[in-house]
Amino acid sequence: IELIQPLGGMTEIYSDALPPDDSLVFHHVNFRLPDWDTFRTKVVSGNLPVVLEGATDFVKYLYIDERPILGHYVEYCFMEDDKWQMMRNM
Repeated sequence: IELIQPLGGMTEIYSDALPPDDSLVFHHVNFRLPDWDTFRTKVVSGNLPVVLEGATDFVKYLYIDERPILGHYVEYCFMEDDKWQMMRNM
């Protein structure tokens, strides 16, 4: 479970989904990918609605807007196995 409080940077993807009161809302589900390049090819060929994409030294991630179908965003991420194990050990 990840709790996100949009305070700065590119926050619109989070803040636009907030309800008018202080209640919590389900925002997205995340999937870890085994192959980023194959996935990106499928995203492009499927003309999927990418709303956020980025990368750090250890993870690549992308959000697809599945709200019309699922009611929330879907995040996909890719990490090398050693980086994934490091995150799990934190």
